[in-house]
Amino acid sequence: MSINVWVGDMDNEELRESYRQGVIMINDFVYCVLDRPDVNYPYESARVLTIDVAQPDESVALKGNGEACRLWVSEWNGFIHIRAGDATLKWLGPAVVRR
Repeated sequence: MSINVWVGDMDNEELRESYRQGVIMINDFVYCVLDRPDVNYPYESARVLTIDVAQPDESVALKGNGEACRLWVSEWNGFIHIRAGDATLKWLGPAVVRR
């Protein structure tokens, strides 16, 4: 998964909108469940997704090896639920400030 991670500082106006490009590699998938996108959101037009990490939802999390997490997708108004054995983050370059 190719991502741009917000690495900014809310207390530093000049660096607040700093992002760093990286790649997340998820290995040993146990499951990946996508919530149905909210029909009241423009999910079809999104070319880039804004995601945030959340604690797993115990009502959705299935048993298995590895760790579970949820990713909130703003453009869908829904979650991606994942359980995997391993994940790594590789940075592809330095932080860049967006203006």
